[in-house]
Parts: sequence; C-alpha cells; structure tokens
Amino acid sequence: MHAASTLKRVLLEKAVKGTFFFRSRDYFNESQIWSDLARRNPVAAAIAADGESWEQKRSREAVNFLNSRLIEGVILDIGCGYGRIAKYLLQRRVFEGYIGLDGSSEMLRLFYERYQNSNLENRTPLLLILSGIDNIPLKSDSVSNAVVSAVFLHNPKKVTSLSIGEIYRVLKPGGKVFVMSSFFNKWSLRGLRDGLYLSFLILLGQGLRNGPVRYFSRKEVNNLFRGFRGVGIYEIGFEVVPKSIFLSKWNISFGLYRINRLFERICPAKWKGYFAVHFDIVACK
Repeated sequence: MHAASTLKRVLLEKAVKGTFFFRSRDYFNESQIWSDLARRNPVAAAIAADGESWEQKRSREAVNFLNSRLIEGVILDIGCGYGRIAKYLLQRRVFEGYIGLDGSSEMLRLFYERYQNSNLENRTPLLLILSGIDNIPLKSDSVSNAVVSAVFLHNPKKVTSLSIGEIYRVLKPGGKVFVMSSFFNKWSLRGLRDGLYLSFLILLGQGLRNGPVRYFSRKEVNNLFRGFRGVGIYEIGFEVVPKSIFLSKWNISFGLYRINRLFERICPAKWKGYFAVHFDIVACK
C-alpha cells in the first residue's frame, strides 16, 4: 500500500496488518449488511445516490466545503466507505496523508482498488483501517483533520458520543473536525415521524441496531461537542413536509419540492432553523 512510514507510525499496537488494510485487533463485528450493500451498489449504500453523476452532485457541496476549510496535515475519514470524499478531494489537493476508517472490508477494498488506479488520488499517501468508529486504533494527537460524512445518522447515539470522544483524542491541538449530513433535525416533521418508528424498534428490543436514522436537537449536538473550541453549528436544508409517506417507498418528492420551496420563501428568517433538514458541524480541539 502507498503509505509513508510516518503515516503508519500513528497506529496503535492493537492495529494489525491485513492484506491492503490494518485491522483493529479488538474489532470483530464487521458489518455484513454494509458489505453486502457495497457489493450490490456502493454509491447507494454510502449516500443513497444512484449512479456516478448523482454521486458527484451529492458530493460536490461537501467537497467544496472541506476544500476551503481543511488544514494541512493528515486527514482521518471516519466511515470512509469506498472513498467518496477522497475520490474528489484528492484530485484537487495533496495532503500529508489520508486515513480511511470503515467497518466494512468490502468498502475498503473498493476504495483501495480505485485509489491504486488514480494518479491524482495516490499523490497523497493512504492508510486504510478496518475498525468500529467508537474505538479508533490511532495514537492521541496524531491527525490534523477528522471528517465524518453521513455516518453518525445510522449509529446508536451512544456509539456517536463515544466516536466524538475518540475524535477529540486523536486530533492534534488545533486540529479540526467536520461533521456533515449526520445530525438530522429531531424537531422536523421527518424527525417526529421517524422517531415513532425508532420507538417501535425499541419496544421490539432492536433500538441499538445500526441502520435506522437517529435524530438530534440542536442542544444535543452542542452537548456532544462541549469539549471542543469554536463550535460552529450550520443549519442545512429546509423541509416542512417530508418527501416520502410514512415508512413507505412512495416518493412524491417532485410535488413536495415545490411545496417546500414555497414555504421557504414565505417563512420568516428567524423561524427557518426549525425546519432545517440537518445540522453540520465544524469544531476545533
């Protein structure tokens, strides 16, 4: 693997060498669900997009946002999947190193194979790690940036809290964390709707499983990052009416898009935050 020795030195001893990635020695719960989805359609599994043109459209805003704010040094991409962020970001900038961490070896394989064949991406040294997001096998104060894109929303809140604690530990002083498309608005109609579904799963004893979207209030998000400095919470999107009917695949987004845009135009600015789709975060250690 094209990874500088200085990049490998940030690994803890519990990280053991695999074929093209390192595996956390105490990680045994590889997600078969995400690996199966990756084999069928990795783009859909990672960002619910179908096809490369839609993937590029979905990723462009996140990559532009990161490109203007990432500091020099090593990037840790938590829940990196097949490298959908690196795929576009590393074509535009060269970094000291890029560490991709994911719970699916299939996702990491797809990342590795594309990276190996991309002259623009492999200008930046790469290290791939198979591990859970709540027990990162990296040394403390070892990376300059941590990126989380569309990952926390599918994990139990306790796992998310532990992961943020791990991010704080591995970031260098002055390092930055960027969390995107992960904290969906608890008080939106979509949040209230899906909250009922999650309550039903809890009654069935399935409340801790990965997959169902977890929703957060702005206060919850702020508390998760209370140890960081300069925490910026950005309200993203505007939605009054969810684009799909309760727990069904019946998508009526075309008509509802117009309805939501109408509400957005007439909604007073001071109220728009209540209808945000999700909150993005930028914070500093």
